[in-house]
Amino acid sequence: MTRPDQLEAKALWNRKGNITDWLGRTDWDDTLGLIPYNSRFRAYRKALHQEMGTPASILKYHDIIDMETHRLVFRILENPEDLVQHIRKSVVQVSDYEPTTKESCIRLGKLGPLS
Repeated sequence: MTRPDQLEAKALWNRKGNITDWLGRTDWDDTLGLIPYNSRFRAYRKALHQEMGTPASILKYHDIIDMETHRLVFRILENPEDLVQHIRKSVVQVSDYEPTTKESCIRLGKLGPLS
């Protein structure tokens, strides 16, 4: 690819609207940190704060987080080579997200390496 082609491709990528199109195609358009500041953002932020925005509200999750942390450490000690898979499993269990279809399970597995 020549330099002018690269610049044109970059200009197309940076054009307003491309990032929102990309987010929509990847199902990331509802991620709090990636949505524009608007009424939906404020509603998400308010709901998140009500659910876990204060030390008192997070206390109800303490037992779950504690139990899953112990399970994570046990799995890592048992099989350290699968560290990334153990972390993914822990995140799923703490967030209480259970893949319901084969496709959602595959999407969860294709999140890529954690860094």
